[in-house]
Amino acid sequence: MPKLIIRQNTPKTLTTLKITWVAVLGLILMIAGTLWWFQPRQENLLPLLSTADKTIQTQYQATQTKLNQLIQGFNQRFGQKQGSKNYHEQAIAQADAILEQLNQLDEIVEQANLPSETLKTLNTAHQYQRDYWDTQRHFQELRLSRFEDEAILASSPVHHELAVEAEADAVAPTAKKFQFATPPAGVELPADFCVPGASTCKAQ
Repeated sequence: MPKLIIRQNTPKTLTTLKITWVAVLGLILMIAGTLWWFQPRQENLLPLLSTADKTIQTQYQATQTKLNQLIQGFNQRFGQKQGSKNYHEQAIAQADAILEQLNQLDEIVEQANLPSETLKTLNTAHQYQRDYWDTQRHFQELRLSRFEDEAILASSPVHHELAVEAEADAVAPTAKKFQFATPPAGVELPADFCVPGASTCKAQ
């Protein structure tokens, strides 16, 4: 059977992905600029807990020290750099660890029985850092999604071939055989009228 090969242009999906990536790239650059300008300073908030129990102060200091180490490690390894898919997955995990330390700081100060103003100051400082690291984590997620977009583009062929089978030996519909009507009984045909094959034919 003959086959008809139809070539199609690049699917619109590829164009859509490219346009989407341009928008994502612009968003990534905007977030990167924001992260650079608003990176929080590592303040020593321990003096605000001077009236708290010594155990609380020790817990807060240990957690804050670990937090500072995680932040320093993040900035040294992941700050303002581009890497592989695994690189950005590790950056997200590091950001999660930093956010977990901030949550622990909140839990510690809630148990310290501090004055309301001091508690508000500490929580505000923690939240400011949490907002920053939430944004940093989202930035790494955007970078990670770039690799997923590239995988989609790589798996989509530029041209598609569609094979269409034509039915060459299709049987034409059978025409109905014409049948002459037989005159009703008692009807006389003209002397010169004779239909070949008719059951009633009057000879001349």
